[in-house]
Amino acid sequence: MRRFTLLVAGLAAACSSTPSTPPSTDAGADSATDSVAPVDTNAPPDSSPADTSTRPDTPTDSALVDSVRPDTAAPDTSTPMDTAPVDTGVPADTTMPRDTSPLMDTSTGVDTAAPVDTARPPDTAPPPDTAVPVDTGPTCTAAQTLCAGACVDTRTDGSNCGTCGTRCCAGNTCSAGTCAPGCAAGMTACPGAMSSCRGGTCHNLQTDPANCGTCGNACAAGQTCTDGMCRTPGGFMALAPCNAASDYMEGATIRFGGDVGFVYSPRCLRVRAGTRVTWSGGFGGHPLEPSSRGTSPNPIPSTGGGDTVSVTFGTAGFYPYYCGFHGSSGGGGMAGVVQVVP
Repeated sequence: MRRFTLLVAGLAAACSSTPSTPPSTDAGADSATDSVAPVDTNAPPDSSPADTSTRPDTPTDSALVDSVRPDTAAPDTSTPMDTAPVDTGVPADTTMPRDTSPLMDTSTGVDTAAPVDTARPPDTAPPPDTAVPVDTGPTCTAAQTLCAGACVDTRTDGSNCGTCGTRCCAGNTCSAGTCAPGCAAGMTACPGAMSSCRGGTCHNLQTDPANCGTCGNACAAGQTCTDGMCRTPGGFMALAPCNAASDYMEGATIRFGGDVGFVYSPRCLRVRAGTRVTWSGGFGGHPLEPSSRGTSPNPIPSTGGGDTVSVTFGTAGFYPYYCGFHGSSGGGGMAGVVQVVP
């Protein structure tokens, strides 16, 4: 486009500086020559110089003439020249920042050294069978406990009594979660030593010197257990609170309460067989109770009311007693013993 514009400008400049050339008369000369005119022989010879401006009559190619002879026509200035800027393409986009991210790591290429093993066929084995449920063990009821893979009732199971793994000893049964021996009539279950099993043993508290009268009451060396009492050969029986022969006093009446207080006076009384002994005081506040220790049977009656009670002792022995409110069968607190001698 720029070259064409420069060519037009150059032609315009040439036309303005070169005079117009008159149209060629070659055609007229050719026609005059072709018609034969009479020669004027009377006219003197033309002595004017020869016209050398006329070019030889040579056939010309109009196309050639047009390309040689300049166009003298005045340039058309009615239409303004197109001065629009040359389209040089889409300008570079400078709005986006330059991508400065690191180039892709091409240092590690694809490992083509190890060929793919195509000799082994794909695994087409069926998937694992998930239809069979997993065995999670037995399901215990609310009253049962799972012990060593089995549902048991720890309230009655002799091998898991109370808790898993607690075993009752031979001869014992599990009742309410506790190991207890099943004793025959006249026998008492006493707790045994804790070892690999739990429970106790059956004892006759009337004759067992290790459990004389009560479980765990052992008689002293040389004593025997007779009628639930530890006896020393020769007749004396040590029963709290009267543990020595010197503790006993002679008499026939035992007072308590009131001005005496919370004691029996005397609390250790010695009488002969056939003596009538009287307790005097308020039994409403100090109920009288016979103890399970000593000579059996004990003739002292349970008394919870009145002011006096009397008992005649006909058999020799040791007969303990206590206050139901302020003493104990073992001789603690408000308690005493009546010794009957022959």
